[in-house]
Amino acid sequence: MKRILLILSIAVMFFSFIGADPDARTVIGSNLPLTAKIGTSIGLETKNAAEMILEQVNAQGGLEVQGRRHILRFVYVDNQLDPEQASIAARRLVEKEKVLALIGPQGSGRAIPAGEVCNDGKTPMVSPWSTNPATTQNRPYVFRACFIDPFKALAASRFTKEKFAVNKIAILYNQEGDYSETLAKLYRYSWNTNYGDVAAKIVPQAKSLGWDKPIMGADAWGAADLWNLSDGPVAGCCFTTRYAAAGAVGKTKEFIDAYSAKYGYVPDDVAALSCDAVNIVPQSIQNAGLTGNLARDRENLRAAIASLKNFDGITGKISRFDNEGDPVKEVMVVKINSGGGFVYEAAVQPGR
Repeated sequence: MKRILLILSIAVMFFSFIGADPDARTVIGSNLPLTAKIGTSIGLETKNAAEMILEQVNAQGGLEVQGRRHILRFVYVDNQLDPEQASIAARRLVEKEKVLALIGPQGSGRAIPAGEVCNDGKTPMVSPWSTNPATTQNRPYVFRACFIDPFKALAASRFTKEKFAVNKIAILYNQEGDYSETLAKLYRYSWNTNYGDVAAKIVPQAKSLGWDKPIMGADAWGAADLWNLSDGPVAGCCFTTRYAAAGAVGKTKEFIDAYSAKYGYVPDDVAALSCDAVNIVPQSIQNAGLTGNLARDRENLRAAIASLKNFDGITGKISRFDNEGDPVKEVMVVKINSGGGFVYEAAVQPGR
C-alpha cells in the first residue's frame, strides 16, 4: 500500500505543473480479493483495469468536472474473497477512507453483504461481476455493470432452444455454490452452470464417457485459463457472457490492445466488466458535478448513475439502469474455438 500511495503522490506533484489543482482529488474505493488462496486472479484483473483507467485519466491532468481538473486516486482494500471481510472492507472505505464511491466486490457472495454496508452508508457502489439479484434489490445506492442471473437465464434458454432445437436437457451444477445453484434453479433449458475451473474438469470427463451432444455454460466460464485447465476438450462449447475477445472491434478492441500491451496477456471478462464499472463512476461524476460536501456529492452521484443513458461500455451498451440498479443490455453467447478463443456466436435480448 505504501508503494501505491507513493506512486500516486508523485503523480499529484507532477500534474500540479500541468494545470490540475493538487487539492482537487477524487477518491474511489475498490473492494477486491488480493490474498485469497483462490480468486486472486479476479482481484488482479479488477486492479489492472482500474490502474489502466487511472493512468489514462490522470495523464490528461485528471478528471475534468465543471472546468476544474480532479486527480483520481484509488484505494484498494483486500476482501480475501470472504463475505465478512468484504463487509469490513466496505465499511473501512465508506467510513474511514471516505471514498466518493466503491467499485466491487465482484462475486455475489461478497457483493451482497458489502452492498448492504454501502447502501446503509449512502455511498454509491458499482459491482462489475455480481449477478445475484439480491446485490442491488431494494438498495438504491448499489448498481452493477453485468446483467443478472434471471436475465441471462432467459437468454440462455432462448438461445439453446433456437440454436440446438432440443426439448430435453440435463443440468449439472455445484450444490455448494450459490452462483451455480441459483442459475440451475433459474433456467432449466440450459446446460452446465459451474465456474470455469470446475467446467474445465467436467467437460473432458463427459466427453471421455461418450457425451457427444452440445454443452453450454454460463458467464463464469469466461476465465482466461479455461482452455489450459481443460487441455482442449472445451472446444465447440458455448456459454453466455458479456464480452468476446476474439474478433473484437471498435472500443472493445482498443481496450484489449491497450490491456495486452500493458500487462502482456488478453484480458478476460472480469477485466472488461471492471473497466466498465470504473468508467461508469467518472462519467457520472462529470454529469453530477462536485460540491465539496461528501454526503451531498455521494447522493448526487447516486442519482447520476441511476439516470445514466446509453453508456458505451467495453462489454456492450447499457441503454439505462432499471429501478433496481441493474443494466439493460444484451446477453452475448460465445463459442470456444479450436485455439481456445471465445468467438462471438449470438446476441440475445430476452426482454425484461
